[in-house]
Amino acid sequence: MPIYLHGRTRLLVLDFDAKHGHSPATVDRDVEHCLTLLHACGARTVADRSTSGGRHILIPLAEGTTLTRAEIEPVLRALADRLLSLDITPMFNDRTGCITPPGSRCRDGGFRILDGPLDQAAHTLTIRSPATFWPRFTQLLSTDTDPSNPGRARRPPGARDGAHCARDPARDRAHQRRHPAG
Repeated sequence: MPIYLHGRTRLLVLDFDAKHGHSPATVDRDVEHCLTLLHACGARTVADRSTSGGRHILIPLAEGTTLTRAEIEPVLRALADRLLSLDITPMFNDRTGCITPPGSRCRDGGFRILDGPLDQAAHTLTIRSPATFWPRFTQLLSTDTDPSNPGRARRPPGARDGAHCARDPARDRAHQRRHPAG
């Protein structure tokens, strides 16, 4: 499913990967943390999961609201600094970026499973998020602390939990593939 039309999107798509060293448990933890942040800003969300443990969160923007990659990029980079399993690549390709929707066949067999009832997902995609969501979310991610985890400062770009540990070059390369510069 294409994300952009003529360089603009009406749907924020978050892709959490259970690969590149991330377990399904890490993905689940990141998704729950992300949903907490999104819902605190008023977002309406649809989520699903693949048979490999990867997950997607779809956030329909308010009616009449469209965003460009340039508008989305700083916000997603700030979010990716908090959530290691978040792959921001699909949202950074405004020409051919796409995402597999709930119910699609998975590469490794089986199908993407919707989190929650189908009628609730249809309602969310119809009603959409309120117009206040994007400005609130942008503001939330521009702060120096993480309100869903009081007392914890936001990680600086490229930092990881346990950054004091020895660096793993393979993991660093995987992180760079998921979070390309520019």
